[in-house]
Amino acid sequence: LYRLFYLQISKNIFQLLGQPKLQLKIQKICLLYVSLDKCKQLQDDIVSRLIRELCFKKPGFKEPGHKEHNHLIYTQKEFEARLNDAKTNISAALDEHIKYLQSALESYLHIKKMIKINVPVNLIHSYQQIKEQLEQLFYPGFVSKTPLFWLRRLPAYAKAIEIRLKKSENDPRKDQLLNSEFESIHQPMVDRYPLFFKQKNFKQAIEIDKTRYLEPSLEEFRWLLEELRVSLFAQEIKTIQSVSVPRLKKKWHEINTLLG
Repeated sequence: LYRLFYLQISKNIFQLLGQPKLQLKIQKICLLYVSLDKCKQLQDDIVSRLIRELCFKKPGFKEPGHKEHNHLIYTQKEFEARLNDAKTNISAALDEHIKYLQSALESYLHIKKMIKINVPVNLIHSYQQIKEQLEQLFYPGFVSKTPLFWLRRLPAYAKAIEIRLKKSENDPRKDQLLNSEFESIHQPMVDRYPLFFKQKNFKQAIEIDKTRYLEPSLEEFRWLLEELRVSLFAQEIKTIQSVSVPRLKKKWHEINTLLG
């Protein structure tokens, strides 16, 4: 079904990407993305993301913790109706994607520059964790692989890292204390599901344990850890819901009970 939609709608998207006004924006994003992958791959990922969002997703976001379900299509008439709706909304959806991708990638490059400078000895561990966090958020193909709800949160996560870096320079001790809090809930998930944070190995993880690695509550928990980072290190930025170490520890216990 995806292939059918691709054949019908991808030409429209690529035509939009080729318009002078959008072309300049895409070129700018490509320059920001070049350290991760080729521009052609980025454009292909944007097209793939748009098709899945416009043609398969139910109207409106599903709340975190609920797996996104697609409207089933049974007839040619339903297919054509979905296709027409998608074509109507392509331009607005593309503009939105470009906007938040540019914001996220600009912050990403700024952070990369910030952590290239000489690192104070008492911040080496914090900087290493930030590097690992960046690798988990920004990697070749992240545009098409990151769940849509959380993809739109990347600018907030990147901005939170920038804020953390600035604060840590002024108060390294506080950063270490907050990080200890975070690791008390983050490390157990890393220990139990190490491949969940390594996108290049995620296909392998699914093959090893499909039941667990495709469990919606586990995926939600992985992203709520990013929200917890925001809550701990950059309170200036609003989280999507109330998060804390005790709340997530309770949720982690519930997930482990569910998955066994």
